[in-house]
Amino acid sequence: MGYRTPPWRPGRELVGPVVYFRNQYAVPVDRTPPRDTVDGDRWAKCTDHHLACDCREAELGEQLRELRSELDLIKHKLTAATEGHPTFVEERYGSQRRRDLECQCTGCSVTRALAHTAAVRLYDNTIQI
Repeated sequence: MGYRTPPWRPGRELVGPVVYFRNQYAVPVDRTPPRDTVDGDRWAKCTDHHLACDCREAELGEQLRELRSELDLIKHKLTAATEGHPTFVEERYGSQRRRDLECQCTGCSVTRALAHTAAVRLYDNTIQI
């Protein structure tokens, strides 16, 4: 698999760690960005803050991992709370959905409310994040 270099750089073989910008351009760097704030001492030693400096990359990576773990926890809690409940009923009366047959407990109400958000998708009464 070849890498596509940015149009402002001449085509060459990429060597070393590679960072992707906007999921399309691969740019070689002299070192990989830190994964989080405890990844070596680069985060603590960063003094000249600039775009994509080590401390900002470390904090962004840490925040993204925390957000993913919180979404995973929400997924597991909602799945456990609504296990066996008829959260969504596809039975119809004419063109209307039969909402009176759906479970009215708090967990199912929250799950139905979250079904329309970008972070949580529901398929076959199971939560997909």
